[in-house]
Amino acid sequence: MLLNVGIENCYSFKNEQKLSMEASKVTKLPEHVLKVGRRRVLINSIIFGANASGKSNLIKAIDFSRKIVLSGTDNIDFDKKYFRLDNDYVYKPGKFNYKILINKKIYDYSFSISYITQSILNESLYVNDSLVFERNSNDKIAIKCDFDFKNSSERERFKIYKEDFELNQSSSYKTFLTEIAVRVPFSSKFFDYFKDVYEWFDRIQVIYPTSRFSQLSALTSLKSSHDVFEKLLLSFDTGIETMENEDVELDEMFKHFPPDLSEQLKTDISKQLLDSEQESITLRLRSNIYNINKDENRNVKATVVKLNHGYEKDLFDYADESDGTRRLFDLIPLLLTCEEDSLVLIDEIDRSLHPLLTRKFLKFLNLVLQKNNSQSIITTHDSSLFDLDMYRVDELCLMNRDENHCSTIKKLNSISIRFDKRINKDYFNNIYGGVPNILEDLVLEKLNSNIK
Repeated sequence: MLLNVGIENCYSFKNEQKLSMEASKVTKLPEHVLKVGRRRVLINSIIFGANASGKSNLIKAIDFSRKIVLSGTDNIDFDKKYFRLDNDYVYKPGKFNYKILINKKIYDYSFSISYITQSILNESLYVNDSLVFERNSNDKIAIKCDFDFKNSSERERFKIYKEDFELNQSSSYKTFLTEIAVRVPFSSKFFDYFKDVYEWFDRIQVIYPTSRFSQLSALTSLKSSHDVFEKLLLSFDTGIETMENEDVELDEMFKHFPPDLSEQLKTDISKQLLDSEQESITLRLRSNIYNINKDENRNVKATVVKLNHGYEKDLFDYADESDGTRRLFDLIPLLLTCEEDSLVLIDEIDRSLHPLLTRKFLKFLNLVLQKNNSQSIITTHDSSLFDLDMYRVDELCLMNRDENHCSTIKKLNSISIRFDKRINKDYFNNIYGGVPNILEDLVLEKLNSNIK
């Protein structure tokens, strides 16, 4: 579980900003708190703020750092990720710090990157305040480890991994954490520290407004999950009664592509399915959803998703649905695929959704998060969610842009507020911040000057 995250010199975050997921002493909505020993951890952080305040940049920064941890820097886009409103900051390191609670232990993992060399400069991992490793990169990579090994074989194996990493030129572009987590094939107390943190990052799910769920075919291939998906679509008042799969030829799928590209795509997809254990692939083409599967005879077949609105003689395409219904196709899987101890990031949850539908979805999501000891960080413009009957005061956060255009994070519980207060009106009146600063007089002056 995430306790807090710190970000410095990334996107609109110039100086370090921290988002805490630790619960305050507030007693309201106790079901929104996960208890591990004496620790009390929030299920949600709901981020409000004006346009261009930095809400989406928080999601992007966490996602950016997640990709670096899991995959290294080689294939990561570093372009314009630093704080761009100060010319010196391209030369300063981007810094990321995560404090995570795993198996009742507190993991403190940090790393910094260079935007110039696109390399990792420093990295460290502490468990319950004890150093597991520390990496420094000056003229060369050096790994420090103060761990008290009880097993000599484990100590020697780590020494070999450490020396290999220090001497490998490509190590500048990958994390030592992941190198060990992926390389070590067995479980042990020491090496599991690396695996625990790596697997936590690997379980993070990120949903942007334009995200597309890619495993719909696998999700709905089982009748049980297919039926649940249908019932959820119906419960959100989409008008969809059933979801059908209609056979379609691969040639039909790719008919709008140039012939050479069409043939190449068919070949690549078939090869990907037949040469791996993967059972299916979901594709979005021309705003339709296609599921490509291999049958028991290893024949590759395709279907297109059709939607029944109560008249089976005329089924709808996915492309016929509203933007809100299409968004649900990418949000609903979160309710069905959430893993134990995972973090869900959703940017602009309210995009294309009616406020009541957003509230209902978040109610369901809360139940899933509670069941799986998981968490969410969600950004929104939907002021109806700024509600102390729906969220605890320490779950509500405000993102502001200061006079230097830097994003700052403020928790609502840092302000003295009565817990029975209706805070929505005060939010609109800019009592707490996190709203646009509209220069109304200037706008009216310009409009009046143009009206003759």
